[in-house]
Amino acid sequence: MKLNNERGLVECYTCGKFFYIKNIQCGHFVGRGHYSTRFDSRNVRPQCKMCNGMRGGEPGAYALRLIKEIGIEDFILLLQLGAEYRDWE
Repeated sequence: MKLNNERGLVECYTCGKFFYIKNIQCGHFVGRGHYSTRFDSRNVRPQCKMCNGMRGGEPGAYALRLIKEIGIEDFILLLQLGAEYRDWE
């Protein structure tokens, strides 16, 4: 996945607007509190502060785009992994 364009701007995964990297956050489809998917590359995408914070991650838009990108099988697997309990100890 290409993170930025030739002007150094990054596209928000959910709203499609472009921002400088300092205004982009790491959005998680399965919340980062789920350690089993926290660092899974299928689960993280760049999101603007508005989408990731104020709009609660825009789960509907995130899910639709993610399914198109990784496929329904990996999407379901990601949800199943997120439901697992995993402790870092």
